[in-house]
Amino acid sequence: MKIFLIIVTCLAIAAPVMSAPCDVPQSHLNWTRSTYVQSAKIQYQQVYRKTKDRKDLYYSINLLKEAACRYGSDPDFFFMLGTFYAEINSIDTMSAYFDSVDIRCNDTTIDKDKRSDCTKGSNYIKSMGKIRQDKYEKAINDGRTHITEADTVRAMIERAPTPDSAKILEALKAKAIDEGMQSFRQANMAMPKDPGTYLAMAVLYRDMKDYPNAIEAYKKAIQVGGEKPELISSVAECFILIPLWDSSIVWYQKELTANPKDTTALSNIAVAYYSINDKDKWYEYAQKVLELEPNNSEFLGQCGSYWHMNMMEISSQEADIQDTDTDAQTKRTELEKKRLDAQSKAIGYYEKAVAINPKSPDVLRGLGLLYLIGQENVKASETLEKYLALDSCNTEVLDFLGRAYINLAQHEAAAHTYERLTECDPNNAGAWERLVELYAFLNQTDKAEKAKAKAQELKK
Repeated sequence: MKIFLIIVTCLAIAAPVMSAPCDVPQSHLNWTRSTYVQSAKIQYQQVYRKTKDRKDLYYSINLLKEAACRYGSDPDFFFMLGTFYAEINSIDTMSAYFDSVDIRCNDTTIDKDKRSDCTKGSNYIKSMGKIRQDKYEKAINDGRTHITEADTVRAMIERAPTPDSAKILEALKAKAIDEGMQSFRQANMAMPKDPGTYLAMAVLYRDMKDYPNAIEAYKKAIQVGGEKPELISSVAECFILIPLWDSSIVWYQKELTANPKDTTALSNIAVAYYSINDKDKWYEYAQKVLELEPNNSEFLGQCGSYWHMNMMEISSQEADIQDTDTDAQTKRTELEKKRLDAQSKAIGYYEKAVAINPKSPDVLRGLGLLYLIGQENVKASETLEKYLALDSCNTEVLDFLGRAYINLAQHEAAAHTYERLTECDPNNAGAWERLVELYAFLNQTDKAEKAKAKAQELKK
């Protein structure tokens, strides 16, 4: 696309030569190629350099355009035009003319004498390279200055005393970012093959939460600078931030081609699959993460949840089996085996996660419930008590713990647990009914009557 645009630009510049007669003053009819070049140089050196008036420079520019119209195949005209536009900081036009010089220097249909300055190390090459570099460095430095200004204002916004002052500062920050973007675009026009300018623009787009444009800037940086893993990862991250999960997966897969052991890429692919509800692919990539990071408590806990959910789905399938089915018992036997296997795997992952991070409430809750389901009541009570040390008023977990104590015939502990539950949720009729039973078993008649009255009141 870049080459196509350059060719179109150059054809547009040379269009008068090919499509329309040149508008030449009577006094210029006998001018040769050299006359135009020398006249433009004299005007530039002896007039414009003294006046610094743009109209004096445009006189030289117009002379060269007239020359290009009459002698269009000569690179010298376009080289001088590029340098003149560089003088007035019109970098896009400068670059277009310099690009046209490169094209003409490589055009073997043009006479060699007209391309004498096109060889490597020649005036053309050195001068254009130096001008481009100077413009590039100035624009880059300007861009960095504007970004520093934006960062300074951002810090001021955090300390803004009033919403109105914050609003004014936000406008200043936006202006600094916009000016920074313009500077980086200027740098890019001067040095279009430098990936750094695209990268700088991508960072600014991300700062503005303009992720689609950030992605395009990263892609251009990749196009001119190669497929570096950090750039590929940046594209994938932007797709997640949009979010476009499928696209993020594609780009993280590219990164894994270069670095198969990148756990960040593997983790984010897992997150993307989870977000599009493909739990099995999530589990596949979670396993790849755990192969590289076996002590990753977060993924261990999530794998436990994966098998926990599988167990619950299998339980639901068991409940749906009708006794009228001829092979009902066979189905139940198969599903029970799968359910117990899923339950065992869930417990295994949960236990590993708790061993690494003993204060993960979700894992403690899941593990305690599975112990309770599996009639491992001592383990259930110990695990659920650890959960309640982190979240003392989770009524569901208090109910699980009470049931575990009842299964262990520890009725006083069970009563104390349900008392804790009613303190956290005084309107829980089920907890009061359970207390009625426990108080009666413990021969605490007065408490049983009061609990019964409370339960009846709540039921009304």
